[in-house]
Amino acid sequence: FATGHLNKLDLSVSYWVHAAVGNWADRFYVHTIGDIKALQGDLEGGLYAAQAGIETAAKEMLMVGQKGAVASMLNEHSANASADEIEAWTEFLWKLMAKFKDGQRIDDFNAEKLTPTKLFYPKSWLEAVGYIDEDHLSPPLMQAAALPSTAGAWILVSHLLVAALSVAATIAYTKRNEKALPASGGVGASTPAVSVEMRRYQYQPVV
Repeated sequence: FATGHLNKLDLSVSYWVHAAVGNWADRFYVHTIGDIKALQGDLEGGLYAAQAGIETAAKEMLMVGQKGAVASMLNEHSANASADEIEAWTEFLWKLMAKFKDGQRIDDFNAEKLTPTKLFYPKSWLEAVGYIDEDHLSPPLMQAAALPSTAGAWILVSHLLVAALSVAATIAYTKRNEKALPASGGVGASTPAVSVEMRRYQYQPVV
């Protein structure tokens, strides 16, 4: 725990082993977390099982005044536990990288012919982001369970709203221009119509 550098990968250092496992596993988290918890449970289970014996031995040594022996025993136990942990997680890293890669999982390394399982996003996530809809279905294995996406409905509604606003703006603009035209019988037919914009700049029509 007191060696290593953040700028150089070193799998003999506890930090780097766990960082490598975590960063690789995170790419396929929903699939790798089971393997990680299994190893974590085995390692922690072994430590918990040995704890009672260590504490009993330390207590007996302290009762006869062997403080130095207790310190040495605890230091040795901690060092061995740390070394075992680094070794276990390093070995796990290589297996993890071989098992989960290229969007697939190897379930049986001893099979005569490898038949990897293709990994994909959970159906709930695909529905939430609108990937599954009537026009764009997921891969064949999930097409049977595909449901309409709410995202498609929102897109249709937004298009309708834009169209309605455009029609309303056109009607309003037309009515405004109609009001700007001269009343019938007031000015000769040869007099050009003067719009609001023209009057704003004091435009004088030529008769």
